[in-house]
Amino acid sequence: GTEIPESPFVFESVPTGRAELCEVKGDIKPRVAIGDETCITVHKANAGVGNLKCRVTQIASGRAIDLPVEIEDNADGTVTAYYTPTEVGQVQTELRFGGQLIPNGKITQEAVPSETLDISPAQTEALY
Repeated sequence: GTEIPESPFVFESVPTGRAELCEVKGDIKPRVAIGDETCITVHKANAGVGNLKCRVTQIASGRAIDLPVEIEDNADGTVTAYYTPTEVGQVQTELRFGGQLIPNGKITQEAVPSETLDISPAQTEALY
């Protein structure tokens, strides 16, 4: 290729926004129903410019699968991530803003059949 005059250039790469100023809102339930859309809302108004990224991994039947996630800007300084657990097992969510993990941005939930949401985890295990 052709040499660019005065190269190489030195620059600093930094994350966008301030992930530490994001906040997970609402009550995150430890158990979620299989087949029901689940959501997590993050307040990001004070964090500056950047995007929320959400990765949801479901661990079931000895394998890990990434679940599809839709992120909606609520136009009020918050964004909401939507996902739907598909099998009985653990659901691990990781929330990042500008590439950085936000406070309380690692969430673990248990996906269970909807009819067992209101009984204790020990009772659920006895059923399966």
